[in-house]
Amino acid sequence: MAITITTREGDPISVGGTSRYAQLDIALDTSYPAGGESLTPASVGFSTFDCVLAEPSKGYTFEYDHTNSTLKAFRNAPPIVIEEEHSTVTHYITLDYPAAWIMSVAEIGTAKVWNKTGMTTAQLATNQFCLRTAIVDGERTQITLNEKTATVYVTYVTQAWDDVYNLLVQDEAVVKATTAATDATLAYPIMGFGYCATSTGGTLFVPIDIADTNATGEVAVDYAAGTATGAIRFKSTQIPLTTYVTYLKTAPSGSWIEDRYIPDENISGGSSGKAGTAGLLIHPVLLWGCSGYAASTAGTAARLIPQDGTTAVQTFKIYWGEYAGQTSTTTARTKGTLIRGGGDTTGSIRAVSYVWGYPWEVSTVPLEVPNGADLSNVTDLKISVWGR
Repeated sequence: MAITITTREGDPISVGGTSRYAQLDIALDTSYPAGGESLTPASVGFSTFDCVLAEPSKGYTFEYDHTNSTLKAFRNAPPIVIEEEHSTVTHYITLDYPAAWIMSVAEIGTAKVWNKTGMTTAQLATNQFCLRTAIVDGERTQITLNEKTATVYVTYVTQAWDDVYNLLVQDEAVVKATTAATDATLAYPIMGFGYCATSTGGTLFVPIDIADTNATGEVAVDYAAGTATGAIRFKSTQIPLTTYVTYLKTAPSGSWIEDRYIPDENISGGSSGKAGTAGLLIHPVLLWGCSGYAASTAGTAARLIPQDGTTAVQTFKIYWGEYAGQTSTTTARTKGTLIRGGGDTTGSIRAVSYVWGYPWEVSTVPLEVPNGADLSNVTDLKISVWGR
């Protein structure tokens, strides 16, 4: 379908010289295309548009894309999307919104691990995913999976929460100084860990608690370091390969995020989140700081699965907001967010990094409406155009 354009009687009119002016009434349709509805100068009797102004309508604002000759619609968007469901189309999915940070990609009972941006499906191992291209401003994020056919659930921060988007650092190259050195230096202190991988994705480093001793293929993350030096650590004998790290840098001092950031919290109750048990965080989780994982002391890092999944050894799930702030003597959920499963039979989830709060506390900016959105209630959009 396409938009319906009505030019007001007598338009366009000359406004001096070669300049012309017209007023348009536009009705949108039932399936908005990502990138905007086509509105070319030729469609209203112009050769070029110099300026296009659209009034807000039905809670939407509009912007004209001169490069692509499209009318883009914007609306307030959620800062966090919890377990957005997608079915892969030949290994790919496209999120409903531009992402600022990926917290989890998983099937119901199977977590998927974030790997380096731009890898092919053949390069990705089973249960790995990557960004098809780097996250960019205003573009819906595409994800590549090893599996050609799968139903996945994605939890992510949207670019509507632009304070988080401004903290995103993508594919920073990091090199250990020598084979003896364990610490590596990032450009910034770290608040959230996405992935650490070699250039080909041949080695993907698993995040662990900074208090643990690294094994080969592990990277210890110090969310409380407060400095770029020592924010991540490799095994001392690990060869000094160039690795690429995607992460969230720490928020500016005095900001709302910095005030709500918990860099290192141990889970209370339920044997601290061992397999088959439940633990409780002090605050309601808003942004999970270690994408797809929770570090485990004296055990293997646990992988994050959807809320409807059944936890097994080395998996865990977050009840996103379900128990936040509630009181129940029968369930002992007095506050915070419930975590179930995780760790293994010997280890417990430790060093949990997160930003706490509620979605309605977050200041957001409008985003383009999702692909396929029904905007047919916008029947009388007023647009003024100037051109030739």
